[in-house]
Amino acid sequence: MSLARTASAQRRSPCVLRIEDIAPQSVVLNEVQPSTWLDGLLGVEYSATDVPVRFEIEVGRVNDTVDMHAQLVAPLRYRCVRCNVEVDHELNVAFRHIFVRPYEAEAKDGPKASEDDEEDLEVSAHDGESVDLEPICREQVVLALPAYPVCEETCRGLCADCGADLNREPCTCGSRNTGPFAVLAESAIAPDARREE
Repeated sequence: MSLARTASAQRRSPCVLRIEDIAPQSVVLNEVQPSTWLDGLLGVEYSATDVPVRFEIEVGRVNDTVDMHAQLVAPLRYRCVRCNVEVDHELNVAFRHIFVRPYEAEAKDGPKASEDDEEDLEVSAHDGESVDLEPICREQVVLALPAYPVCEETCRGLCADCGADLNREPCTCGSRNTGPFAVLAESAIAPDARREE
């Protein structure tokens, strides 16, 4: 069984699996999709590289409940918001998702993660015939994108005055304060100075 090929000829997407084709024993699916799979997901901060997206999906079934454990690696490129350097980054996303019949998805006592399960567990309904893995994978990529992408957590950024990359060199403007409160800082007089006057 493959994300790209199944026994059904009436596939709505290459990631749709017929429930009757999913064995009770978990099966691991290893798939590779072109980087264009990320189109429409990344926004203006990120861009895809030429490296394909890799998937490893473990899927199994108990009656009408389908349990999916997935990990995908999506190579991305972005510019650090602090120093503006271009960064190649591998986005690693691991998650678990359970597909159940609609009435089970609405039940309050539906499937829940154990206290020892460190993965986020989400539950959604299937139509009784098939499950579509692609929307879930795409959603998880969007959720995993850093809102504040940096080259390193310790990045010092650029000097606001001379634009020097503080990760590589000291700024050429020294320690002078040219910010919006520079005038206030220069006009401030220490208490001792007032007494001397």
